[in-house]
Amino acid sequence: MTGDRANAPAWQGTQDIYPSPARVHTFLVGGALHCPLDRAEATSLLEALPCADELARAQLRFATAAVEEMLACGIKQFLDLGAGMPAVPSPACTISDRAPTATVVMVENHPSTAAQALHLARPGMHVVHADLTDTDEVLHARTSAGPLLDLNQPLGILAIDSLHSVTDHHRLRQALADYRAAATPGSALAVTVLSDISTNHPLLAYLDYHAEEGTPVRPISPDALQAMLAPWATTPQILALDDLPAIAALTWTATTSTA
Repeated sequence: MTGDRANAPAWQGTQDIYPSPARVHTFLVGGALHCPLDRAEATSLLEALPCADELARAQLRFATAAVEEMLACGIKQFLDLGAGMPAVPSPACTISDRAPTATVVMVENHPSTAAQALHLARPGMHVVHADLTDTDEVLHARTSAGPLLDLNQPLGILAIDSLHSVTDHHRLRQALADYRAAATPGSALAVTVLSDISTNHPLLAYLDYHAEEGTPVRPISPDALQAMLAPWATTPQILALDDLPAIAALTWTATTSTA
């Protein structure tokens, strides 16, 4: 599945018989696109990690600030890795609201979420059903009209609340290196990831919850994230998100490409 919405019918996914991780996230950040099944799943998630809603909102605030900085620097095309759905509020909707002519390529590996995202996509939004580590497929995705991304122009890459879903860190490091190699000078990468750094919000129950759901996650330490981002910046600045179990970074390519 690749492309933007073309005469798509209104999405009726609230009749789904299973909760959607993307709609659960929308509920946690205060959006409206969710159903009773999603809210029940969110309750279970909050039992495992009581700060999950606060964490989701902190990551969204970071993503919004990063998007606004990228737009201010002239970036006009974005690659959203693990995008979920373009429901309000979301980075994709922020980009669309601030820059209606910008291109947003949303990468999502969950089949039903990708299908729902396609129905919700606004003009300029495209959905690629792929794993974020399948970098060649992502970077060279195209429609009948041509490639979705112009790799000769700066690219804003968002990896918000998604990298910890890749439990193979060797593969993750390679993927981030691939994205850096494809990025022209003036490109940027914004990341938020789960990290077991908070003394007040332990992750063990949350990790068990995801393991039982069949969606294992692997937190990333600040040192590990810094090493993963080394192709982007020699000493990327890793930020804590308040006292929450997550870290974040916004890093840019040098004015002269080193790829």
